[in-house]
Amino acid sequence: MTAPARYHGRTVQVIQRMCAHKNRYPDELTARAAGAHYVTLGQVSALWVYRCPICNGFHLTSQQQGKRQNAMYGLPTPKETAA
Repeated sequence: MTAPARYHGRTVQVIQRMCAHKNRYPDELTARAAGAHYVTLGQVSALWVYRCPICNGFHLTSQQQGKRQNAMYGLPTPKETAA
């Protein structure tokens, strides 16, 4: 019997279930707009966008996990700072 496939220590089935319960956005721009809306409402102080490896869509998170993710509101993207 083979072990179930894992991604970051979790089984793929668990991650698929987690993904299914999140809001999915078709592109980064739509996700950023939704995140800015939540920040403007005061529901959270900052949100980050990330591409989901399971659904290939975009999700929002309130936890910054690495420098490659950009804050939704008030912080420039790397492309803006390089110009």
